[in-house]
Amino acid sequence: MKHAADQTKNRYRKRRPPSGDANSNIAIRTRHHKKRAIATMKWDIPRSIILNITSWLDQESMMNMSLVSKQLYNTLCGECGNENEIFPVFIVSGKSVQTLVNNLRKHFLNKKTKVKLQTYSIMRFKEPNRFDDEDVSTEDFNQLKLIVKDNCIELNGITSLEFISSSSSVFGRFKSGYLPCILRIILPNLIRIDFSNMTGYTNGIFKDLFQCPLLNKVISHDNDDGVDLNGLGMELSTNLREIHMDNTVFHCGPYLTNYKFADLNNHQEVFIFHGCSKSLERVSMRNMKFPRSTFNDVHYRKTFKQNALIKFVRNAPSLHWFQSDLSADNIDMLQEERSQLGKTEIELI
Repeated sequence: MKHAADQTKNRYRKRRPPSGDANSNIAIRTRHHKKRAIATMKWDIPRSIILNITSWLDQESMMNMSLVSKQLYNTLCGECGNENEIFPVFIVSGKSVQTLVNNLRKHFLNKKTKVKLQTYSIMRFKEPNRFDDEDVSTEDFNQLKLIVKDNCIELNGITSLEFISSSSSVFGRFKSGYLPCILRIILPNLIRIDFSNMTGYTNGIFKDLFQCPLLNKVISHDNDDGVDLNGLGMELSTNLREIHMDNTVFHCGPYLTNYKFADLNNHQEVFIFHGCSKSLERVSMRNMKFPRSTFNDVHYRKTFKQNALIKFVRNAPSLHWFQSDLSADNIDMLQEERSQLGKTEIELI
């Protein structure tokens, strides 16, 4: 009997937490109650006002706000009338094109997962500079393309592709020449590409993606590695309508080509993005930068920039919105010039 009583006593002793753990449990329960209260609380605000406020948010902010409470989630995701729609994001964080293809094959073998994959509209590569195909032979790559083809691996819902690096560094240069080719196959409905803060852009490594038939928007902000001023590779995009490249370094080739971009009287065939300008409608090139090796003279650099921008406005046939470093005097001059020629006014910012 004494032994049984001791066991019962010990059992209850074990269940009694020390004073410190008790305080910790109380704190945890308090946090859970607060989170539950926030999640279930009702905002006494008309739905139209909530939608008006959230219409100013970007995708990241919208996704975060939808997690605040059930009311906000239902308002943003489950009800009609929200024009600022939240788009599901498919995030890739691997290091190899082989891993990506093999994982997609496994997902496509599962009917339920295959259907779910078609609901994503954005593919985002987390730290794309980590992708490296040095160990992938030509034979291995051909085999990967066969896997994609034989398993009909296509993400038809994805229209936006984002290669956004956290830092721009030559040590983190994008090396994967095979990945863009694979992505061109599995993303047949790609419309928009974002290369912001990427390195390795200038060597034409993304030329396969520029061949996507529906591609009409290219973004590459904060690119210190350099983008070719003539739009190298983008001439393969027959449907390109928008280019946004703010705070970006531009290369304009050797001197014999260099001066042609800013020559307002001659070489009318050479101007900014002349290889892909036929269909361009909206372009942003704020805070254009050039390598020091391109222009040693600061004054000439400023003159070159203004003349190159002027020449682009004059020669891009479909342009109707342009955000750039054009001076106020040059903007007025261009608008007056277009008015005298009977051309439609371009929104110059």
